[in-house]
Amino acid sequence: MRGNRYKSILNEFMAFRAGHTFSTDISFSQDTLLEITPDDVCHWMNFRAFGDANPAEDAKPVNARASTLEYAKKAISSFMPRRTVPWDPIRNEGNPTRSETVNAVIKKVKRCEVRREGVQSAARRPIEYGEFLNLLDQVHTGNGKGSLKYLVCAVLTMQWHLIARIDDMMKLKFDSFSCSIHHPGSLICQLRWSKNISEERDAPEQIVLGSMDPRLCALLNLAIHVEMTDKAALSPFVFGNPQDGDRVVRRFLQDVFEGTDFHKLKAGNLGTHSMRKGAATYGSRTGLPKDYVNRRGRWRTRKSVVDVYIDNTQPYPDAIAAGVLAGPLGPALKEALGEEMARVLALPLLWAALVPRGSFDYEIIPAALKRRIIQAYLGVGGKEDVNVVERVPIHVVGDGAQLQLVEVHDNAGENGVLDRQNGGLTADSTRKEFASIHSQLFSLQRQTANLLNEILRSRTERQRENQKILAVIRRIALQPVVRTIHPLSSANGGGDGVEEEGSVVLPRAMLSKRPKDLYELWGEYEFGLNGLKPAKEFTAAERGANKFAYSRRKVFWDVVSAFVRTGFTSDVAIDKIYAAYGRQLSVTRILAALRTDKHQGGHPSLRL
Repeated sequence: MRGNRYKSILNEFMAFRAGHTFSTDISFSQDTLLEITPDDVCHWMNFRAFGDANPAEDAKPVNARASTLEYAKKAISSFMPRRTVPWDPIRNEGNPTRSETVNAVIKKVKRCEVRREGVQSAARRPIEYGEFLNLLDQVHTGNGKGSLKYLVCAVLTMQWHLIARIDDMMKLKFDSFSCSIHHPGSLICQLRWSKNISEERDAPEQIVLGSMDPRLCALLNLAIHVEMTDKAALSPFVFGNPQDGDRVVRRFLQDVFEGTDFHKLKAGNLGTHSMRKGAATYGSRTGLPKDYVNRRGRWRTRKSVVDVYIDNTQPYPDAIAAGVLAGPLGPALKEALGEEMARVLALPLLWAALVPRGSFDYEIIPAALKRRIIQAYLGVGGKEDVNVVERVPIHVVGDGAQLQLVEVHDNAGENGVLDRQNGGLTADSTRKEFASIHSQLFSLQRQTANLLNEILRSRTERQRENQKILAVIRRIALQPVVRTIHPLSSANGGGDGVEEEGSVVLPRAMLSKRPKDLYELWGEYEFGLNGLKPAKEFTAAERGANKFAYSRRKVFWDVVSAFVRTGFTSDVAIDKIYAAYGRQLSVTRILAALRTDKHQGGHPSLRL
């Protein structure tokens, strides 16, 4: 399907470029596609957005939006022979859609849209929570719709609960559901047909919870739909035809949105995708972290190597998001009466059938289905005046892959009848305190874990800094230094052993007799050995006093100094000398060889 849309856009672009139309089944050659330049793409985009291939500076994009141009850019790029290569303006080759000029056209259209100077967006805005409840009321009270209203209600509540697309709901199968082993009273669902699902790890197991509000209860609405649909058992899909079933839901919603009983809280277009946007927005506004909403909505994220091996399912973030989307009072239907899915779905049906008439402003369950359930219940010895199904609110606690659904018993309702005050549901103070205690407990656990991680990180950094300091100290300790000796005053001070103030004896200018290697010989020249004066600081008189040794060593010092001045280190220079003459020779023989080669212009490998 996408290939056909892409091909039509390419045909439209090539027709604009050539000046005549092409047949729909034409296949363009590689040479023809390689002739396309960024200017051709820019002229076509300008024509689509501004109505002119070369628009003026003050022209407004009144024909197309930036999203349309980006989609067209993606379509043309998919046919380019070098689609992964950015356009090179020097060699004039590459993918023409991946060029700065094409991006500049799209950015210009975006700036105009921000200033409300372009085409008005036809995108569907997120539905508000109040609008969603109003929509469910209109669906429940839909007259003349028959069992279709129960299908639409089940689709909308499940789509809201899973932050899913309408296409995901139409392709949802019965085998996508399973019973939760660890949390009876809830279901596990996997959306394997979603748009972003390409690997097994992209389809995590997600929990489906009930709700204290029957309008939002995904379990109750799913059970009613299955019971009221005769063909449900004949099809593997939950909501019927996966090909055009979404059209039925769209037409139903269009009738509701255009009706006089539906009240919009803000301007903007509403559609099936508004449910997905609205659920994500509602979750963020109620305090859910963005990562939790992202996991619940199954948006694609970057993965590392470890993600290939570990399970992508994170029960706690997923259940937290599910609990928030179940309504202000959180999830319900936490009864430990069995683990089979039939029993899980039968419990909300039995509760809805035994709710006293007039408890709600709308019909929770069809009258025919209610009579059938009550007759079956009376047949096994039950009493119609007693609702044995207790709805117990739960509080979602845990961390990461650890999930606990804690029952919270309160006095919010009696026999399924909820107290309504100021348009909302009131909860007992004990439940609020219980929820706050759990929130504070896990908050303290997270803070403790963060504190321990910070301590370990600080310890590691401190050890690293200590190692650096020790390395610097060792390096300084190994360097030869000039030591100044302060002798004791014995001649003029009467031999009392007190150092004469201000008297300093300078280091003596002497050369070592038998240096062990060339490194020591260079240290004698640069730093001095054993507290003696460095040879490079000798005066003329001091050089004369050490004339024999100084003159024979000077040729070595000159060679190393020449290498140092050109950018080499002294160690590298000495290694070059050893490589030229060999390390088996003594220092005296190497100095003699250096003096001999000096008369011939130096050793070939030591010439600069």
